[in-house]
Amino acid sequence: VKDHALLRVDGVYHLFYLRGVVGQPAIDIGHATSEDLIHWERHAPVLYTGPGDWDGYAIWAPQILRHPNGTYVMYYTGISRYGTQQTGIALSQDLWNWSKLPWPVYHPDPSWALWQEGTWAHGRDPFVFEYEGRYYQLLTAKTTGNQGAFACGVSDDYFTWEDIGPLYVHRNWHVMESVQCFERNNKWYLFFTEEAVNGTSWMSSDSLFTGWDGLTATVVDFGHAPEVNVFDD
Repeated sequence: VKDHALLRVDGVYHLFYLRGVVGQPAIDIGHATSEDLIHWERHAPVLYTGPGDWDGYAIWAPQILRHPNGTYVMYYTGISRYGTQQTGIALSQDLWNWSKLPWPVYHPDPSWALWQEGTWAHGRDPFVFEYEGRYYQLLTAKTTGNQGAFACGVSDDYFTWEDIGPLYVHRNWHVMESVQCFERNNKWYLFFTEEAVNGTSWMSSDSLFTGWDGLTATVVDFGHAPEVNVFDD
């Protein structure tokens, strides 16, 4: 169980996570609830692969935000049978019943990224956050020069996304996954899993768009696919 989403609504924690079977590790997104983060009740899965070709092989990495109109918006990675990865969206009013948009909404731009339909193409693990009135989406990506990177898209409405290039390009070929990005006390932090490095790493910068230095990355935990949440003071 990794690449999960955790949120609390009316005192109940809702966990959405990858479920799979032998030989296919991510066929749907499961749902469990708890009142104390210790005792859990599992429920029916909420999202399945397909019916579109672009997400017909697997679905990964849910992240859930609440739209200003009250609708829950789940961003997830859809994977085709070729391994092409793109962000999709599902919507819910109650966290129990979800409906997909039939088309993908974002992937890294081939002008700088090693991304092409019909091939294995990195574009997974969406993380969406608000900054200065706009929404930003980070994805796992690789440059045409075979360097790991975080793609960055921008939106004004949650649904229409424009790629603005990489937020960060790594110094080597290591792919970086499951990114999360936060601002705290006027400093920005990235948490991520790096290929060939065991565990979850973090690095910081004084600016969101500049100043990231992978040489400062430090392993903070030996788990993978981290999620950082704040539920109480």
